[in-house]
Amino acid sequence: MANYCIFRTKKLKTDGNVGGSVSHALRTRETPNADAERTPQNWYNWKGTPEEAQQRAMAKYRALLPEKVRKNGVRAVELLMTASPEIMKSKTRKEQIAYLNDCMHWAEDVFGKENIFLKSQQFDETTPHVSMFLVPIDPKGKLNCRHYLGGREKLSALQTDFYERVGKKHGMERGIKGSKAKHQTIRQYYAELNSLDKAITPPKKKMLESPEEYQERYKQQISPFVKTSLKAERIKQQNEQHKKMQSAALASQKKHHESQITGLYEDLQKKSKINQKLLKERDYWLNSSPEELQEWVNILKKANAKNISDLKNLEKKEKLKQQEIER
Repeated sequence: MANYCIFRTKKLKTDGNVGGSVSHALRTRETPNADAERTPQNWYNWKGTPEEAQQRAMAKYRALLPEKVRKNGVRAVELLMTASPEIMKSKTRKEQIAYLNDCMHWAEDVFGKENIFLKSQQFDETTPHVSMFLVPIDPKGKLNCRHYLGGREKLSALQTDFYERVGKKHGMERGIKGSKAKHQTIRQYYAELNSLDKAITPPKKKMLESPEEYQERYKQQISPFVKTSLKAERIKQQNEQHKKMQSAALASQKKHHESQITGLYEDLQKKSKINQKLLKERDYWLNSSPEELQEWVNILKKANAKNISDLKNLEKKEKLKQQEIER
């Protein structure tokens, strides 16, 4: 079962784009992919009717937007946060809401609660999800979308942070890092859901059409989506295999590093013992009286040794000679 946490963004560069996306989120315009009977279950952060909520949201949007915006500048960003349909369907409504609430809290923390002008939770489509809108004002107070979404590395870091702080808590996985799979736009996501519904709906039987002909026509209708599903399953298996290989490589690296750390620790312990021994010898010589030091000088001269270490080596050699003689 696919159980990925999903986070997508869409840049909006005109007031028309913003108004259109907001009206879609609040269902103030016709939304073919939404079930009208379930629309009352949706939630948004503004009081009043959807039309009143849209007016308030757009008023805050205009208040947040600087007076001057460059021609091709990003005026607002739409965030879509959801999860794989399979795992969302397996959750109770209470669990779904808990996950969507955590999604919103994460977005407020990352993009700034003060920059957000609309929050909504939608339950009238195939998969429950959060839709949020914000004006990308950076910490310096400037309109700066690149501060949040500039470059592949930042986007990847956002995906990882979203997984670590939200998805993992709800038993979900992160998509494969560095994957070449392209994210769909929000519009593409909705369009494909509609296409899927149409494709799997059995067609009406034509007059004088035999059961065999009807069956063949239905097979042809669903064939492209069956092929796509099989391809998706292969990709899923490849991703799982890739994850296993990554896990095995990480486990091997971990074992190697643990071995290195153990070796370094043992070496440190040995050097620590040697250091303690040297400190004891230093304290002995520092606390020795002049008479004791002179006695050691005489012993070294008598043994023809240059220092204590040399004396010990000579004593060892003498001991070995004695052992050979005794044999």
